[in-house]
Amino acid sequence: MVWHLDYQCPPSIVTLGIYSAWAKVRTKKYFYQNTYVAGRNFDYHATGKQILIGRIIVIAALLVYSFLNAASPALGGILALVLLALLPYLLVRSAKFNARNSSWSNVRFNFDQPMGYAYKVYLLYPILMALTLYTTQPFWARSTNRFGIGGHRLGKSRFTFDSGIGPFYVAAISAVVIAAIGFGCFFLLASGQTSFISALESDVPNFETDPKAIFALVVLIFFFAAAQVVYHALIRNHVFGHSKLDNHKFHSTISAGSLLAITLTNLVMVVFTLGLLLPFAQIRMHRYLAENTFVEPHGSIDAFAGEIIADSGAIGDAYSDIEGVDLGIAI
Repeated sequence: MVWHLDYQCPPSIVTLGIYSAWAKVRTKKYFYQNTYVAGRNFDYHATGKQILIGRIIVIAALLVYSFLNAASPALGGILALVLLALLPYLLVRSAKFNARNSSWSNVRFNFDQPMGYAYKVYLLYPILMALTLYTTQPFWARSTNRFGIGGHRLGKSRFTFDSGIGPFYVAAISAVVIAAIGFGCFFLLASGQTSFISALESDVPNFETDPKAIFALVVLIFFFAAAQVVYHALIRNHVFGHSKLDNHKFHSTISAGSLLAITLTNLVMVVFTLGLLLPFAQIRMHRYLAENTFVEPHGSIDAFAGEIIADSGAIGDAYSDIEGVDLGIAI
């Protein structure tokens, strides 16, 4: 890979955010075009105009909601339910938009899942998850991966994913335990007590003037970041390891420790340079993820590439049916 920095924030500021749509396209094209599998790179084909139109639609809908909610809270509540009901539809449209505007070896990806399936995964399951006090969150996490991965195709070849529920519970419990330890350390450090019960009974510390309270808050943020990173690492490695494209398998070997170190050092660099090193931080993270993601081909990758190129005519024009709604999800 050839890496270079392409800092795009100033034009977005000057154009009051309008250029951000084109900046997003340029950024995606840069990362896609510099990511290779078997010597063939990815590409991104959307235009800034498409992204901008989608954002205008979303912003207009939010403005209408805000106006109606201010005029009549009851009407605003009804509209909020309508927007919630539209969420699965918008997620599917977003996935289609991103897939059909992405390619590998000049072959377009595609996404198709039944709309009823989307409503079950993104509307029904979250309600059931809330009713079970989120103890069934791993089932929902597995369902979203089945939905997202299983809906994607490359040419006529479909991706598949399936696994048991155990690894999802391991990841969730690991994250909860780390977060709980963080809470415990926070209360003990902020209160200056040595007993957790005494810490709960002590006065609330002043975060503006008390150095130990500020340190306790930093520790809490660290543990929360660690919980999120550990969860992401475990889930990513497992999901990649149980995903296929036809008979070709995938592997992810990211380390929670390395990912946490990169995440925290990236955060420090971006904060202390007021965002100037954001492109470097993005490239650093993308490089680490790419270098720890592998394809295990079963058969010749060249033969497979030739097959999907021959089959790509079936969806070659599919991307023209795009509404421009891009929510930026990463399924």
